[in-house]
Amino acid sequence: MTLTEFLLARIAEVESAALSARGPGTGEWSSWSRSWDASATRDLAADGVRIVALPMTIDEHVCRHDPDRVLRRCAADRQIVEMYRLALAEKKSLDFHQQGLVQGWRENGLSTCQLLASIYVEHRDYQQEWKP
Repeated sequence: MTLTEFLLARIAEVESAALSARGPGTGEWSSWSRSWDASATRDLAADGVRIVALPMTIDEHVCRHDPDRVLRRCAADRQIVEMYRLALAEKKSLDFHQQGLVQGWRENGLSTCQLLASIYVEHRDYQQEWKP
């Protein structure tokens, strides 16, 4: 498995989970304090429907990972991987300057993809050679 194959597989897994969590609605998660409750909890809601009451710190974290936001992140990560794949596929040019440019794209793409993969270091398919 290549680094790009590994990343695209992880992106697909995250995207699938986000789509499942999104359900039939818009995928927007929000929270609000319960005015009648003095505790440090908030109600977490998806598409305006209450799901659960959570401690404020957890609630704020969960809301930052609502399905739509996760899907946008997946799309951005996929574009980053695709840019690296395009750089790898670029044919060698006879022009010295173009060769240097393409080499820079490859090196930057590799570094970026290694950083993206580093969050999956515990995954069974992660290869230590991908460490940034």
